[in-house]
Amino acid sequence: MANGKRMLVTLGTAAAGWLLLTRADAVEKGVEVGLTLCLQSVIPSLFLFMILGNFLAEVDLSPVLFWPARLLCRLFRVPGEAAPVLVVALLGGYPAGALMIGQMVRQGRLGRKTGEKLLCSCVCCSPAFLTGAVGWQLFRSVHLGLLLWGCQGVAFLLTGLLASRILPADGGDGRKRAGRSDYGDCLVEAVAGAVRSLGIICGMVLLFSVVNTLLGDIGPAAGLLEVTVGCAGLRDSSFLQAVTLSVVYTSFGGLCVWMQVVAFLRGSGVSCGKALLFRGPYCFFSLALSLLTVRLVWVTAAVFSSFAEPLPAQGSPTLTASVFLVLLCLMLLLSLPALCYNVTAGSRNRQN
Repeated sequence: MANGKRMLVTLGTAAAGWLLLTRADAVEKGVEVGLTLCLQSVIPSLFLFMILGNFLAEVDLSPVLFWPARLLCRLFRVPGEAAPVLVVALLGGYPAGALMIGQMVRQGRLGRKTGEKLLCSCVCCSPAFLTGAVGWQLFRSVHLGLLLWGCQGVAFLLTGLLASRILPADGGDGRKRAGRSDYGDCLVEAVAGAVRSLGIICGMVLLFSVVNTLLGDIGPAAGLLEVTVGCAGLRDSSFLQAVTLSVVYTSFGGLCVWMQVVAFLRGSGVSCGKALLFRGPYCFFSLALSLLTVRLVWVTAAVFSSFAEPLPAQGSPTLTASVFLVLLCLMLLLSLPALCYNVTAGSRNRQN
């Protein structure tokens, strides 16, 4: 098994080197597209939330600022210290929630099992992305983007409740280390940490932008690799098809996002395995709620003016195809065990 894995890695590395030499123009174009995405979308929407997440992971302001979210923690059966994680994940989007989870688990403020339970619902799309990159750029409607974010917010709640009933509680939870009170130093460290984190995120975006460019037109699969590229490719689709695929892309996250999640969880012992299993229900809830809400609420004639095809009639097989697409997304994730590793054993070896 080890020799076979090494052979695959060797062949993949050789193929990547060959592509870099023979497709230098495509690689250069992919890097340019990735840099544009980082400058226009990733950095403006994530930088301040990264600073906020890093700052809140160091100090303990949840009893004052996040007391409503502490009520949600009771429903999710997690400690009240996890309240900032829920708020930052829902408002900041991926991977801000995973960043806070990894940091707080490494600090001992949250247990490993609690981190895994939170991760099941805290990898979600931000309202800034859904209103900007999806709502406005794709549908020319900020209100539709907010509507889709509201549906994903309900999916966030339902998935968290489902995970809290299925996954066991962490008996070792509780605040093992109090929050810091040197707020000035914490702010400086939060800014420095946000810059490092954005370096990882932008690096992943550049990598998958190059991969998408090298692969060419791969249709709907582009959104499974990188969300922004997939959503941008839906501008010529019909209204319902664009809504369906954009919800699938943003609720799934894409391989690029999950690579970022893995990077931010390193050294914490938190595994992505359970989160990947619960990605299926999360995608299903998001898709079902979005399609139902759009059919019942979003019936303004202006929505259809930007699309060449009319809204499909009731009874269209689009919903069935969408459910199968969600299942395929889940199967794709579960077929990549390299993303779902747990570094607890490594941490123990270093401690020994």
